[in-house]
Amino acid sequence: MPIRIEVNDSGIGIEKDKLKNIFQPFYQAENQGSIANMGTGIGLSITYEFVRLHKGSIRVESQLNKGTSFIIQLPMSTSESPKPVIKEDLPEEELMISNENLRIPTINTVSKKSKTILIVDDNDDFRFYLVENLRSLYNIIEACDGQAGYEKANRFLPDIIVSDVTMPLINGYELCSRLKLDVNTSHIPIILLTANTLDEDKITGFEAGADEYISKPFNVGVLKARIRNLLSKKEEQRTKLNAQSGVEISEINLPTLDEKLLDKVNKFTLENIANPDFGIEELSKLIGMSTVYLNKKISALTGKTTSEFVRSIRLRKAAILLEKTDKSISEVAYEVGYNSPKYFSKYFRDEYKILPSEYRKNFM
Repeated sequence: MPIRIEVNDSGIGIEKDKLKNIFQPFYQAENQGSIANMGTGIGLSITYEFVRLHKGSIRVESQLNKGTSFIIQLPMSTSESPKPVIKEDLPEEELMISNENLRIPTINTVSKKSKTILIVDDNDDFRFYLVENLRSLYNIIEACDGQAGYEKANRFLPDIIVSDVTMPLINGYELCSRLKLDVNTSHIPIILLTANTLDEDKITGFEAGADEYISKPFNVGVLKARIRNLLSKKEEQRTKLNAQSGVEISEINLPTLDEKLLDKVNKFTLENIANPDFGIEELSKLIGMSTVYLNKKISALTGKTTSEFVRSIRLRKAAILLEKTDKSISEVAYEVGYNSPKYFSKYFRDEYKILPSEYRKNFM
């Protein structure tokens, strides 16, 4: 015999033509009483998914001015933790994951190979809805308000942030503005989600530095597409930065703070390029940023460690010297900070897939 759970109320009821929609995400039936509907339209959708996850069923019965009943039936099972059946014909955003994966990952379980998203929302149901739809694709960090969101953004430096606008302590606009004005976090793309649909609200969001502004309700597939696009743009920037090797950074469309930081890295490296002992510690002191944060920032912008990025600047300068001067390979190596021409040739080949001597022949 299945387990039966029934929840009843004596409220205003729901019209029959609206019953078929109540388990859809964001759906909210119009109230017929005087109490304003302050929900998100997510709770019943989540309930439906949990019931389906356990191979159960849920239905609703309602009469106007008499009340509503929700009836849940769950199968009894003697086997250990049966795996849920996932229907292949369901939309991507409706697919559920196994019981084993229901645990939200902490920062200690986040894979270094995956992109990480910080979700900031004070509504537990809505935040849960976003987590469950994104966690199969990305590592997830959660924050329950704007203040916690700001702190976690600085602590973990996620690849992208998805934030609600209306929140306690710090709202989404202020959170966005603070993060974009902080050199540690200015590179992180931010998507604002809000029920405010007026053009003035969107303008406020973009002026605060938001990269995307999505109005509720929305199809979660749209959110996923926006996230993919923003991450793709970041990868394109990384490719361009690596191709430029720290030179002509102004040609790349970067936030002002990020452009200034990379300009400083380029400037101080070139000023000390002949010094083989010039490294990340000396560079950090000149820039005024801890080595930890500098390394995280450079890695986020370029996909390289600070040492690797500094090396690419040295090698780009070496390439220019090979193109435009008749200095020997050893002289070029010493001029860009390598005591050993052998190691210089190795790193040059790693960077340009060709030995310095062969590279020079292309410009003779």
